[in-house]
Amino acid sequence: MKQKIIKIIAITVGTGIVLFFIGIFIMFGLIIGLFEPSYDKEDLIDNYELKHREIQAVKEYVKTQLPANTSVHIEFEDDELSNFTIEQNGKYFTNWELDSNSLHVDSLLTLVGWTQQTVQTIKTKLEEANCISIESGEPATIGFQRSGRGMYLYNLFDAPLTDSLKTVYSNSCRFSFYKDNVVLEYGAGIGGQDCMDGYKRKSR
Repeated sequence: MKQKIIKIIAITVGTGIVLFFIGIFIMFGLIIGLFEPSYDKEDLIDNYELKHREIQAVKEYVKTQLPANTSVHIEFEDDELSNFTIEQNGKYFTNWELDSNSLHVDSLLTLVGWTQQTVQTIKTKLEEANCISIESGEPATIGFQRSGRGMYLYNLFDAPLTDSLKTVYSNSCRFSFYKDNVVLEYGAGIGGQDCMDGYKRKSR
């Protein structure tokens, strides 16, 4: 009887330890994006070749909707607004709420003279480009997809890059010159390394 009780206790403790480490693994995986969809540089290029007109259309639309001295970063996640940041005359205004109809979002829309329809139009154009975010400016940065906790992006310049800038981006770990006015980028998330896949450091 005593041995049976000891055996039951041992099994219970052992099961608890296993469940504990499984929980740690799952929590760590969520933090680093282990269970998130995975993409690579080839996916980034393939999407640009397929959707380059739609990608450029997102850039041009947002550019025409912004007042002077203003830039915006807007991102959607799971069909909802996940980030809305405005930089206006050196001041930043940010919203991290998922509810695009919140009073906070409405106040940010007022700053740039937008309506909920403007946000919906941007969302639709991003979906048509198979992308999830845009940050206006020079260059404009279009977020393709998140891969784990990182993100693959397109940097779209208004004019073709000079030879010197091509060299700078071609020798970068995070960036990769692609063509004309397009530079590819990989921004890593928590615990990641900001290096485009396929990048090889030059030996000294």
